[in-house]
Amino acid sequence: MIIFPITDKQKEFKLGYGLYSVYFTGGFSLENLDLLDIHLYNSETKETITLKEKTLKPRDYINNQKAIYCYEFQINEFGTFTIELQNPEVLTIKNSYSNPFSILKFIIPNRTTTQENINLVIK
Repeated sequence: MIIFPITDKQKEFKLGYGLYSVYFTGGFSLENLDLLDIHLYNSETKETITLKEKTLKPRDYINNQKAIYCYEFQINEFGTFTIELQNPEVLTIKNSYSNPFSILKFIIPNRTTTQENINLVIK
């Protein structure tokens, strides 16, 4: 499992064959994902790996943190890969789902996770 803060904007790591999932940790409500640019490529061959966005974004817990499953990708060869994030500051994650009809939104505010606490997880 590879974990790094999105404020780092770039991470190099080694992966083997398999299907991998990309999560963002910090809450269950994700906003502005369409404004975030993610590029994954093989560091040695510069071949771009296609990230397939999940239409339905399942929620999960990773290392006792709320996480949202956003992308998946396939690796067909062992190698060193680099992931780059452009515009990570646009990404907003809130602690829970936004429901405009909930009375609880007036009692319990829906906290927004700060950029420094949002991690990208590959597993």
